[in-house]
Amino acid sequence: MALTVTPEQLGLVLPSDKHIVYGVIMDWAMDDAIATTVAFSSGDASLYLSSGGGTIGGGQHEKVSAVAKSFVDLAQTMLTKSTKTEATPLPRQDVVNFYLLTNRGIHVGQDEMNNFQNNSSNWLNLFIEGNSVLAELTKTEERKIHICSDVRPRRRLYRGCSGMRVCNARLSVKIGVCPLSPLAQELAWRSCV
Repeated sequence: MALTVTPEQLGLVLPSDKHIVYGVIMDWAMDDAIATTVAFSSGDASLYLSSGGGTIGGGQHEKVSAVAKSFVDLAQTMLTKSTKTEATPLPRQDVVNFYLLTNRGIHVGQDEMNNFQNNSSNWLNLFIEGNSVLAELTKTEERKIHICSDVRPRRRLYRGCSGMRVCNARLSVKIGVCPLSPLAQELAWRSCV
Protein backbone atom coordinates (compact mmCIF):
# COMPACT_ATOMS: atom_id res chain seq x y z
CA MET A 1 0.00 0.00 0.00
CA ALA A 2 1.32 3.42 -0.96
CA LEU A 3 0.76 4.84 2.53
CA THR A 4 3.39 2.49 3.96
CA VAL A 5 6.14 3.10 1.39
CA THR A 6 9.29 4.30 3.12
CA PRO A 7 12.00 6.61 1.77
CA GLU A 8 14.40 3.64 1.89
CA GLN A 9 12.15 1.60 -0.43
CA LEU A 10 12.35 4.49 -2.89
CA GLY A 11 16.14 4.70 -2.60
CA LEU A 12 15.94 8.07 -0.84
CA VAL A 13 18.15 9.30 1.97
CA LEU A 14 16.40 12.13 3.81
CA PRO A 15 18.04 14.42 6.36
CA SER A 16 16.81 13.73 9.90
CA ASP A 17 17.01 17.39 10.94
CA LYS A 18 14.38 18.56 8.39
CA HIS A 19 10.70 17.72 7.92
CA ILE A 20 10.58 16.42 4.32
CA VAL A 21 7.61 15.37 2.17
CA TYR A 22 8.66 12.43 -0.02
CA GLY A 23 5.24 11.31 -1.26
CA VAL A 24 1.71 12.54 -1.92
CA ILE A 25 -1.49 10.54 -2.09
CA MET A 26 -4.51 12.37 -3.47
CA ASP A 27 -7.78 10.50 -2.79
CA TRP A 28 -10.73 11.91 -4.75
CA ALA A 29 -14.25 10.65 -4.00
CA MET A 30 -16.75 10.93 -6.82
CA ASP A 31 -19.85 9.01 -7.83
CA ASP A 32 -19.38 6.22 -5.26
CA ALA A 33 -15.80 5.58 -6.36
CA ILE A 34 -12.34 6.74 -5.30
CA ALA A 35 -9.55 7.78 -7.64
CA THR A 36 -6.16 7.72 -5.90
CA THR A 37 -3.16 9.49 -7.40
CA VAL A 38 0.19 8.55 -5.88
CA ALA A 39 3.47 10.38 -6.49
CA PHE A 40 6.89 10.12 -4.88
CA SER A 41 9.94 12.40 -4.94
CA SER A 42 11.73 9.57 -6.77
CA GLY A 43 9.43 10.29 -9.74
CA ASP A 44 7.32 7.15 -9.33
CA ALA A 45 3.62 7.84 -10.02
CA SER A 46 0.46 5.77 -10.24
CA LEU A 47 -3.32 6.02 -10.37
CA TYR A 48 -5.55 3.50 -8.59
CA LEU A 49 -9.31 3.22 -8.91
CA SER A 50 -11.58 1.63 -6.34
CA SER A 51 -13.20 -0.19 -9.26
CA GLY A 52 -9.96 -2.13 -9.76
CA GLY A 53 -8.41 -0.30 -12.71
CA GLY A 54 -5.45 1.98 -12.69
CA THR A 55 -2.22 3.19 -14.15
CA ILE A 56 1.00 2.11 -12.48
CA GLY A 57 4.67 2.56 -13.22
CA GLY A 58 4.22 6.00 -14.77
CA GLY A 59 7.49 7.26 -13.31
CA GLN A 60 9.36 5.36 -16.02
CA HIS A 61 8.30 8.12 -18.41
CA GLU A 62 10.32 11.34 -18.23
CA LYS A 63 7.33 13.71 -18.28
CA VAL A 64 5.37 11.72 -15.69
CA SER A 65 8.42 11.57 -13.45
CA ALA A 66 8.98 15.33 -13.73
CA VAL A 67 5.40 16.26 -12.89
CA ALA A 68 5.32 13.69 -10.03
CA LYS A 69 8.41 15.33 -8.52
CA SER A 70 6.81 18.75 -8.95
CA PHE A 71 3.64 17.51 -7.19
CA VAL A 72 5.71 16.34 -4.21
CA ASP A 73 7.75 19.57 -4.16
CA LEU A 74 4.54 21.61 -4.05
CA ALA A 75 3.20 19.37 -1.26
CA GLN A 76 6.23 20.39 0.82
CA THR A 77 4.89 23.97 0.81
CA MET A 78 1.52 22.71 2.10
CA LEU A 79 2.96 20.93 5.12
CA THR A 80 2.12 23.81 7.49
CA LYS A 81 -1.53 23.69 6.35
CA SER A 82 -1.80 19.96 7.07
CA THR A 83 -2.36 18.00 10.27
CA LYS A 84 -0.36 15.00 11.44
CA THR A 85 -2.52 11.87 11.43
CA GLU A 86 -2.47 8.19 12.25
CA ALA A 87 -5.79 7.53 10.49
CA THR A 88 -6.06 7.51 6.70
CA PRO A 89 -9.76 7.12 5.90
CA LEU A 90 -11.16 7.46 2.41
CA PRO A 91 -12.79 10.82 1.69
CA ARG A 92 -16.52 11.47 1.77
CA GLN A 93 -18.39 12.01 -1.49
CA ASP A 94 -17.08 15.05 -3.45
CA VAL A 95 -14.14 15.54 -1.09
CA VAL A 96 -10.42 15.32 -1.89
CA ASN A 97 -7.93 14.13 0.75
CA PHE A 98 -4.22 14.81 0.44
CA TYR A 99 -1.94 12.53 2.44
CA LEU A 100 1.59 13.90 2.70
CA LEU A 101 4.14 11.20 3.46
CA THR A 102 7.02 12.65 5.44
CA ASN A 103 10.09 11.43 7.29
CA ARG A 104 8.16 12.31 10.49
CA GLY A 105 4.86 10.60 9.71
CA ILE A 106 1.74 11.14 7.62
CA HIS A 107 -0.01 14.50 7.39
CA VAL A 108 -3.45 15.16 5.93
CA GLY A 109 -5.31 18.03 4.33
CA GLN A 110 -8.66 18.01 2.59
CA ASP A 111 -11.28 20.11 0.92
CA GLU A 112 -14.60 19.80 -0.87
CA MET A 113 -14.86 19.75 -4.67
CA ASN A 114 -17.02 22.88 -4.75
CA ASN A 115 -14.11 24.84 -3.20
CA PHE A 116 -11.80 23.63 -5.96
CA GLN A 117 -14.40 24.50 -8.59
CA ASN A 118 -14.90 28.04 -7.29
CA ASN A 119 -11.14 28.56 -6.76
CA SER A 120 -11.48 29.20 -3.01
CA SER A 121 -9.53 26.17 -1.73
CA ASN A 122 -6.22 26.57 0.08
CA TRP A 123 -5.34 23.26 -1.57
CA LEU A 124 -6.19 24.38 -5.13
CA ASN A 125 -2.61 24.53 -6.45
CA LEU A 126 -1.87 21.06 -5.13
CA PHE A 127 -5.11 19.76 -6.66
CA ILE A 128 -4.15 21.28 -10.03
CA GLU A 129 -0.68 19.75 -9.82
CA GLY A 130 -2.22 16.38 -8.95
CA ASN A 131 -4.37 16.67 -12.06
CA SER A 132 -1.19 17.36 -14.05
CA VAL A 133 0.12 14.00 -12.83
CA LEU A 134 -3.13 12.39 -14.00
CA ALA A 135 -2.88 14.07 -17.39
CA GLU A 136 0.67 12.83 -17.94
CA LEU A 137 -0.27 9.33 -16.79
CA THR A 138 -3.02 9.20 -19.42
CA LYS A 139 -0.45 9.76 -22.15
CA THR A 140 0.99 6.35 -21.30
CA GLU A 141 -2.24 4.54 -22.21
CA GLU A 142 -0.79 2.93 -25.31
CA ARG A 143 1.45 0.89 -23.02
CA LYS A 144 0.58 -2.44 -21.39
CA ILE A 145 -2.32 -2.43 -18.95
CA HIS A 146 -2.33 -3.87 -15.42
CA ILE A 147 -5.84 -4.11 -14.05
CA CYS A 148 -6.81 -6.06 -10.94
CA SER A 149 -10.04 -7.21 -12.59
CA ASP A 150 -9.79 -10.62 -10.95
CA VAL A 151 -10.22 -8.99 -7.56
CA ARG A 152 -12.68 -6.17 -8.17
CA PRO A 153 -15.31 -5.90 -10.87
CA ARG A 154 -14.83 -3.26 -13.52
CA ARG A 155 -17.55 -0.66 -13.66
CA ARG A 156 -18.13 2.85 -14.84
CA LEU A 157 -17.08 5.57 -12.47
CA TYR A 158 -19.34 8.17 -14.03
CA ARG A 159 -22.61 7.92 -15.92
CA GLY A 160 -22.14 8.59 -19.60
CA CYS A 161 -18.56 7.35 -19.82
CA SER A 162 -17.62 4.15 -21.55
CA GLY A 163 -14.88 1.89 -20.28
CA MET A 164 -12.66 2.85 -17.39
CA ARG A 165 -12.80 6.61 -16.97
CA VAL A 166 -12.57 9.08 -14.15
CA CYS A 167 -14.63 12.11 -15.04
CA ASN A 168 -15.11 15.54 -13.62
CA ALA A 169 -15.55 19.04 -15.01
CA ARG A 170 -11.76 19.43 -15.01
CA LEU A 171 -10.69 15.87 -15.70
CA SER A 172 -11.32 13.01 -18.07
CA VAL A 173 -8.78 10.23 -17.77
CA LYS A 174 -8.80 7.00 -19.75
CA ILE A 175 -6.85 4.35 -17.90
CA GLY A 176 -3.67 2.93 -19.38
CA VAL A 177 -0.39 1.69 -17.96
CA CYS A 178 3.26 1.42 -18.88
CA PRO A 179 5.66 -1.44 -18.01
CA LEU A 180 6.11 -1.79 -14.27
CA SER A 181 9.07 -1.09 -12.03
CA PRO A 182 9.52 -3.54 -9.13
CA LEU A 183 8.13 -0.97 -6.67
CA ALA A 184 5.10 -0.31 -8.89
CA GLN A 185 4.44 -4.05 -9.18
CA GLU A 186 4.57 -4.45 -5.41
CA LEU A 187 2.25 -1.48 -4.82
CA ALA A 188 -0.18 -2.71 -7.48
CA TRP A 189 -0.49 -6.20 -6.08
CA ARG A 190 -0.78 -4.94 -2.50
CA SER A 191 -3.63 -2.66 -3.59
CA CYS A 192 -5.47 -5.62 -5.15
CA VAL A 193 -5.84 -7.70 -2.00
